[in-house]
Amino acid sequence: MDPDIAHSTDLHTRRSLEILTRILRDVPFACCVKTLKILVDADFGLDFEMGLISKALTKLKNLRSFECEGAARYLSVVIVTVLEALPQLESFTVRCPGYLLPITKFSGPLKWLRELALPLPTEVAAFVELIRELEPSLQHLHVKGDLNPTSFLPAITPVLGNLVCLELSLSGWGVGTTDLSTAVEVILRYGFRLETLCIGLHHSAHLPSAHFRTYANALPELRYFALRLKSTRVYDTDMRPAISLF
Repeated sequence: MDPDIAHSTDLHTRRSLEILTRILRDVPFACCVKTLKILVDADFGLDFEMGLISKALTKLKNLRSFECEGAARYLSVVIVTVLEALPQLESFTVRCPGYLLPITKFSGPLKWLRELALPLPTEVAAFVELIRELEPSLQHLHVKGDLNPTSFLPAITPVLGNLVCLELSLSGWGVGTTDLSTAVEVILRYGFRLETLCIGLHHSAHLPSAHFRTYANALPELRYFALRLKSTRVYDTDMRPAISLF
């Protein structure tokens, strides 16, 4: 490793540990923290550091926004702690590049959570249960993964009616055209409060343009729509006209 990079990493790690230690020892300081972002890399993801982070989180009684990024195997204990110990949280973001969350149970008294961004977990049923529990407060939902959207979207239709922002990033080829057609129809039928809708797909064959014509008057509050395709090949020549008219 480059000496300058190594030195910078050491400084960052040392400073991070100093902040976590102060949170644990200084109650007034901990009560002032409202936003916390954590990046966990392979070198930092040791049991000691992750345990320290989990203990520090329980002291943050006024924390409103929490964001963490890193390998899922390191973040699992932190995610469980957040769900159980931070009922006042309003925004919760998890980024695990290339991983599914190895968590089989999501539970916690997150009564005030307005924004949730998670990669799809290995246990979709637990994820659905969590979303249902958040129905009264949840307004922004960001989901990323390569699992079938019909495994969770139809199950959370009551929640869709409360959302003002929905972002789906479906990266894998495993999502079939029929499955996505059902998912898009569910969004257009039940997401009537949506102001922002972002859909990420592998290619346009996964997006049925017919639904945008059938539900041309859906989503009356929509202000921003984004379609992100990994492949530029056009499978449905009516896709762009249908979306433009929509």
